[in-house]
Amino acid sequence: MKDIFLTTKSNHLVSPKIKVGFSGNLLRKDIDRDILLTIINQNPNIEFNCWGSYNIQQSNISGGTDEATKQFIRNLRTTPNVVLHGVKTTENLALDYQDIQAFLICYKVVNNPLIGENYHKTLEFISTGKVIISHTFSSYKNKPNLVQMNNNAINNNDLPNLFQQVIEQIEKYNTEELNIIRKKFAKDNLYQKQIDRIESILLLSNVE
Repeated sequence: MKDIFLTTKSNHLVSPKIKVGFSGNLLRKDIDRDILLTIINQNPNIEFNCWGSYNIQQSNISGGTDEATKQFIRNLRTTPNVVLHGVKTTENLALDYQDIQAFLICYKVVNNPLIGENYHKTLEFISTGKVIISHTFSSYKNKPNLVQMNNNAINNNDLPNLFQQVIEQIEKYNTEELNIIRKKFAKDNLYQKQIDRIESILLLSNVE
C-alpha cells in the first residue's frame, strides 16, 4: 500500500448524502453480484461509488465478457444511485476515497474460503479511517474496530442487513476514536514496515 492513501483533502466539504465506496475490477465473476445489487437497490438514498474496470478495454487483468457480466454492468450503469468512475491513478483514487463514509467488500464465499485474505484494498480502505462492511474472511474476523463483517462463511445472505445496520448508525462506526485506531493500524502495516519486519526476522534467523 502506498503512503498516499494516508493523505487527506484540506478544506474539502463532504456531501451530506452518504457515499459508499466499492473498488475493484467489476468484470470479475467472483463478485457477489446479486448481493451487491440487492444492497444498492435497497438503499436508493445512498450514493455507491465504484472504481475499477467495467469494460474489457479498461482492464489489464482477466475479466468476464459473457452475457451475465455484461448485464451486471448494464444494471450498474442504469441504476441512478451508482457512479462508475472507471480506472483512476493511485493519487486520484486516494483523493476520491476522502469523500467516502463507508466501504463495501462483497465477493462470493461459497467454494472460495480464502477470498479476500490478501486484499491490499482492505488496508487502503482502513487507512481512510472509515468503516468497512464486508463478507467474511479470516484476516480481520476478530477485528471489528477495523471491519464490520458478515459472520457467515457459506453465503452473503445476511450482508444486506448488516449493511443497513451499520449505515443507520454510521456516526457510531465512524467516531474519531475508531478513525484514529484504523489509521494507526494502516500506518503500522505499510509495505515498507512489513519488509523491515521480514528483514529483522531473517537477520535473527541467520544469527541463530
